[in-house]
Amino acid sequence: MKLKLLLFFLIFSVLKVSAQGLPCRTTEENAKVYRNNPASLQEKKDFDVFSKKFALQRKNKTSKEAAVTYTIPVVFHIYGDVQSGKTVTYEKIVNHLAQLNDDFNGRNADFQTVESFFQPRRGTINVEFKLAKKDPNGGCTSGVIFHPAKNGYGNGGGYDDQIAADAWDNTKYMNVYIQNDLYNDGATNNSGVAWYPNSDMTASNTARVVFNGAYLYDNSYSKEFSATLTHEFGHFLNLIHTFEGGCSGTDEVDDTPAEDAKHTLACTPGTNCSGDKVNFENYMGYNGAQGCYKMYTQGQISRMLAALEHPARKSLWQAQNLIDTGVNLTGSALLASVTSFKEALINDGSFSTSSTVTLSGTKNFVLSSGTLTSGTHFTHTFPAGITPVLTVNSNKQITITLTGKATSHALANNASGGITFLPAAFVGGIADLSCTALFFNFRFSDPYGIFFVDMPDVTVSSDLTWKYFEIAKGDDPAFGGWRFDANALKIETYAKRMVCENGTKNIALLASNTAVGPVSNMTVPGAFPNQLDLRTATYTAWDGKTGYAGFDYLIDGLTCYGWFKITVNANGDGYTISEYAYNTQPNTPIYTGMTAKTAVVLSEGTLYESEANDGNITTSTTITLSTNNGTFTKSSGTWTEGTHYTIMGVPAGLTATLSLQGTTKTVVTFTGKANAHLPANDAAVVITFKDAAITGGIATLDNASKTISLKFDAPYGIFYVNNTDYVASAAATWQFFSLGIGDNTDYGAWQFAAAALKMETYGKRLVGETGTRNISFIPEGTIIGASNTFVVPGSAYPDQLDLRTPAYTAWDNKTGYVGFEYKSRGRTCYGWMHVKVEAGGTGYTVLDFGYNTKPNESIKAGIQNTTTVPPPSNLTATAANLEVQLSWVNNATTATNIIIERAGSDAVFAEIATLAPTATTYTNSALTAGSTYQYKIRAKAAAVYSEYSNVVSVTIPNTPLCTVQTANGYEFINAVTVGSFTHTSGKDTSGYTDYTSKVITLTPNTSINISLVPGFTGSSYTEYWGVWIDYNKNNQFEASEKVIDGLSSKTTVTGSFTPITFTGTTRMRVVMKYNANPTTACGNLGDGEVEDYTVTAGVTNPVTLPTPINLSNAGVYASGFYASWATMPEAASYEVQLNTSGWTTVGSSVTYYLWIPKQGTQTIYEFRVRAKNGTAVSEWSTSHTIDLQSGNLGLSAIDEVKSFAMYPNPASDIVHFNFGNLDTSKVKITIYDSTGNLVGAAHNTASFSVNSLRKGVYMVIATDGNFTEKKKLLVE
Repeated sequence: MKLKLLLFFLIFSVLKVSAQGLPCRTTEENAKVYRNNPASLQEKKDFDVFSKKFALQRKNKTSKEAAVTYTIPVVFHIYGDVQSGKTVTYEKIVNHLAQLNDDFNGRNADFQTVESFFQPRRGTINVEFKLAKKDPNGGCTSGVIFHPAKNGYGNGGGYDDQIAADAWDNTKYMNVYIQNDLYNDGATNNSGVAWYPNSDMTASNTARVVFNGAYLYDNSYSKEFSATLTHEFGHFLNLIHTFEGGCSGTDEVDDTPAEDAKHTLACTPGTNCSGDKVNFENYMGYNGAQGCYKMYTQGQISRMLAALEHPARKSLWQAQNLIDTGVNLTGSALLASVTSFKEALINDGSFSTSSTVTLSGTKNFVLSSGTLTSGTHFTHTFPAGITPVLTVNSNKQITITLTGKATSHALANNASGGITFLPAAFVGGIADLSCTALFFNFRFSDPYGIFFVDMPDVTVSSDLTWKYFEIAKGDDPAFGGWRFDANALKIETYAKRMVCENGTKNIALLASNTAVGPVSNMTVPGAFPNQLDLRTATYTAWDGKTGYAGFDYLIDGLTCYGWFKITVNANGDGYTISEYAYNTQPNTPIYTGMTAKTAVVLSEGTLYESEANDGNITTSTTITLSTNNGTFTKSSGTWTEGTHYTIMGVPAGLTATLSLQGTTKTVVTFTGKANAHLPANDAAVVITFKDAAITGGIATLDNASKTISLKFDAPYGIFYVNNTDYVASAAATWQFFSLGIGDNTDYGAWQFAAAALKMETYGKRLVGETGTRNISFIPEGTIIGASNTFVVPGSAYPDQLDLRTPAYTAWDNKTGYVGFEYKSRGRTCYGWMHVKVEAGGTGYTVLDFGYNTKPNESIKAGIQNTTTVPPPSNLTATAANLEVQLSWVNNATTATNIIIERAGSDAVFAEIATLAPTATTYTNSALTAGSTYQYKIRAKAAAVYSEYSNVVSVTIPNTPLCTVQTANGYEFINAVTVGSFTHTSGKDTSGYTDYTSKVITLTPNTSINISLVPGFTGSSYTEYWGVWIDYNKNNQFEASEKVIDGLSSKTTVTGSFTPITFTGTTRMRVVMKYNANPTTACGNLGDGEVEDYTVTAGVTNPVTLPTPINLSNAGVYASGFYASWATMPEAASYEVQLNTSGWTTVGSSVTYYLWIPKQGTQTIYEFRVRAKNGTAVSEWSTSHTIDLQSGNLGLSAIDEVKSFAMYPNPASDIVHFNFGNLDTSKVKITIYDSTGNLVGAAHNTASFSVNSLRKGVYMVIATDGNFTEKKKLLVE
């Protein structure tokens, strides 16, 4: 968990807040989520835009709307019914929730006493948070669920699996967790924390508010401080601290004044931030916590109303969900004191706990003593082997106890089961009961045991001062190896205890076979910097020694014990944790170095090819009999293959030797050189001991076989990677990225603050300015290697390396190179990142990178190949006659080809021609009139490409309208009627008239009548009629576009036609021709007349409204999307249609958006909008297409088969990716050449340019962290 930040690294401002209660850490904990999930951060940014637009629309509304009351079902999870000495009860939750609802609705007693300056800004929201009365199974619930004591759910990571396991469906219930130690760091005076709307969190059931039970309304030292829960609920509805970012920050609300974030006013009116008054009574500040929380502003109310439209919140208040969760049920109810049964400590499938069921309201049980009878009074669905006994205490209360033993009771058998009460159980049957069932969770444990783990070594030293790790079991499995300072070593336990020397925090050096358990001197760590010490200047017992350290941990709140095996360097400046073991039986000791069988461990599981890259393996690994004092049968010499061991998998050319190093260690070395030593030749060597090698035989070992991986390198080289741009800006302040090379090349692009840029390196060094943390600006061609000055980031937040500060502006408005070093199997290699910094230091982009795989060899910044090709210049384009003439200056005397690329309206360039190296012109023919094209070119010398030329854009002229001539001396068109449209023109001055200012509305696919009336200057003649509609809008009238044909008469003719589907407007031509059927609408038609009109698709508009424009989305999620458009004052509402084999109305809206839920498995949607006002309507807008897969993983987790495909293959320019049931924002693409070197990387994209790759076969790997698929790609 690279992104789990040490709590002691966080530095907070000194707050003038009572020491009895610390304020919330919502900003910091949400930031952790965003840093680990960039798609969630982008969703937040997008929704902030939605919220501002929502607020503006709401502010500008002039018409009154019916008040809407939002009801939110809530479930409270209580972890320990006593917190800081204060009880947490159902009644206290009910009372606090009533106070909280008063706060939101302005019913709080002090609402009328708000400072006069802010009284006009007060706002209230019609929201009621109600306890759920039905659980997710449909059974009765009080909405307050009691769990064993547990802590840590306030952390923005590390507890997600546990939180999700306890959660009720986040799409149906708001989950509130009441814990005493929010961050599991020993501090029990943190008040609360909450998370903003986040689709990913809702989908993973981790959306939440966490609050300290010590500060409930009936527990808190201050009733006003207890309103911090109102503050946290505000966060849940997307409110930000009013002081966010200090005087230069923003809470994204217009009517909350800026605050300096010092909170020194408390409850005294005052000003700060350029003299602005502070809304010190606002629930979202900290001042009010000191005795005067009173109000939200109207702007905050608008932001919360917008939040209720977020897909992560919208489902909560829907009418059907209120039915499902029972919040409005009345009548008597069954309330259980315990809803979760934990297997008894004896671990035999039995249960020793009970649950008391109380019948509320006027109903009574039919019995007042005795027991209820299964089949008569109730039925149950408990696990096999378990029988409930329902003992009647009174006609209002029964006690449920469990008899028997579950037939299956491993952890995997955890289940739920219910009791359904029958009518015979109640006086008067089940009438007036709100529900009749109760559901319970049954939690089992795997059989107890002592488990040994040969863990990946956790080593800390001056090179790597911190290493997070987790043990395999426990409520909180987190630990950290920590070199606190020079010759000062600690272990971060996150409040877990370790065995220490009496009266100190010094971790005891324990010998083998020492008990770690209830009687050990277990010591609690202090807050930073008082964590437990492995080594200090005065405590050196561990120096140069290997021993054991004991620890405790919790499983379901019960204490268990374990040990670490630790080796401390002789100088006390670093250490390694190499093994651990743990006992899962609560309150039972474990003995250091003792396991069920002797553990056989490897010092190194992987051995690497030597730096010479010649097939030699120069490192060794040691096999140790680590526990139970196990020994080999001899202490020196070498083992004999076939007698003492067998071995398989050794590559040809290498020979393995097993040499003893005392009675507990065998060293494995390899001599010779592997004949084949590319990455494809990696090998797994399996060594299996025989009885002759082990005292007591191999039956005493946990495993007689050990596997050693041999890894070979590809030939060294310098490689260039054109990655997807990694950007940090005001719009997206953080983007994690990984170069995917070496041991650890994770980084983060970071806008730390306005005009302050950092690069998170996770402890790695970058080339920097001596004596600072400033990252050096490196020009192209500069050597990066051992001679450069590399600077180290600080050990504490926010001391990461700086790309830009107010005092360091060397990068402003420049593009240059950042020099980095990375470790490849612990060996130092060098590389560069190509970085562009915006003017004023507002953001930056990592464009691409290069790296040298040869250890300790330098690299030149920006240099990809020794061969360079000058790019063509002065590209120009001229359009004429459906073709484009390109010309340019050819600067590449060594080129082998000139490559032409073109893009259409999609802005995706594709190669269209490969020309001779001397070419300077090219004609692109057969283009489409009215279309716009972009061109760029580059030269190529063998496999090396030049940079691109300038890009030119050109539009092909539209084909002119076809002309027509007639002679109307004897006849003319007198009137044209189409549907309800009529135009009488009489004789025109010439044989053709343009009446396109006259608009006829046609309904596609609906028959419409037409009447055509001829006129004559004298005698009447037989006139023939033809009508064309230019459906394809190319200014021509094709035969397929003729809608009226063959009508003739001396008088009025009538007919009908059915327009085909078209959108927008186009031209209709009416032709009247003397004595012959017109076969064309263009040219010289002889005697007759022609008139042109405009037709539009839609319905007849009694009053024409402006057509909606700027169709877009106000948020795209896996569960659906918000269709959006620009509103207009003439419209009262908007109708929205989806194109599903024809246009179908899906809803209407009185604002600028409409939520459209996902339809089955469909992910591509096309919608259009029209404005309405009474009977008046606008034309339908042009359509807009939405792809749900471009949004982040939303509310519905997809259980279908995941897949990855790419096309075209072979590819010569762009390869496109298609992801089936994968969140594109989380998929990382890596491309490796035939020798295994990384040559390409992409993230959150559906295409990749292969122009920088040489011809050949590549391996493409797509992964989202869980799903991984490999495919071969041929580049031509």
